[in-house]
Amino acid sequence: MTLKISFPALAASVALLSIGSPAFAQGSPGLVISQVYGGGGNAGATFKNDFIEIFNRGTVPVSLSGMSVQYGSAAGNMGSGGLLTVLPAFTLQPGQYFLVRESAGAGGTVDLPAPDASGNIAMSATGGKVALVNSITALGCATVATCAGLPIIDGVGYDGAAFFEGAATPTLANATAAIRNGGGCIDTNNNAADFAVGAPTPRNSVSPTAACNATTGPTATASATPSSVSAGDKTALAVTVTPGNNPTSTGIVVSADLSSIGGNAAQIFTDNLDGTFSFSATVSLGTGVGSKSLPVSVTDAQGRSASASIALTITAPVPR
Repeated sequence: MTLKISFPALAASVALLSIGSPAFAQGSPGLVISQVYGGGGNAGATFKNDFIEIFNRGTVPVSLSGMSVQYGSAAGNMGSGGLLTVLPAFTLQPGQYFLVRESAGAGGTVDLPAPDASGNIAMSATGGKVALVNSITALGCATVATCAGLPIIDGVGYDGAAFFEGAATPTLANATAAIRNGGGCIDTNNNAADFAVGAPTPRNSVSPTAACNATTGPTATASATPSSVSAGDKTALAVTVTPGNNPTSTGIVVSADLSSIGGNAAQIFTDNLDGTFSFSATVSLGTGVGSKSLPVSVTDAQGRSASASIALTITAPVPR
């Protein structure tokens, strides 16, 4: 993943810069920070500890060996002065979470779930920045200029932080965390868009996994216009197909069984190249009146399929 961070003091034309690092070849574009909470143990907090949550939104397992999470205040250097927690040699599976417990406060009533790693970083509840780093050496940077080229895998800035992707998340509080959308799956390189602010929900490596890259088959909806037609007349049959994902459907074929209205039992529809498929059907004069359900079949080149049906009402032939 290319990390894009913004520094408000720069002109708009250079406000978004990419931190591209050769370390990405050793790290993983699938790893992201999925939750940040700095209000642990503060007044009004439920949880006793701050925490940072990591998530593997990719498709392959990733070892965390040699990585760290690093924190900095809104204007401070990340990792400096002990603001760094080294991660263990844990292999994070696709869809799996990893919980890093940080400093405890005097308040709070609930312990975090069993952490997968522990540190002593005292994080701000309202404004700061966190980086997942492919190194155990302190970054010692706080701005775009000083962080450029360093082995940062992912970064999150909240409130007034000078370091963030796209735009910082809104201000957090003692009882709220920055939580990545889609269970951790959403990553558009914009903290403001990718994170929601809500009650902290810490997840560890034994929490239920989240499938970001699950294979889905095509889906279809179908209709007839008009949906009520006299025997002997025509109706326009249409099927709208949503392609499957991972991989995206190709070679989609749509057919329908029109034998109940005197047509072909495997009628191929025309691909309109816009996600819709159509066929102009003439209802046989011998078709009985009443409601019909025309079965529709959708297949793709990946071997996946879907089905739908077209509701059609047949009325008596109109005298000519």
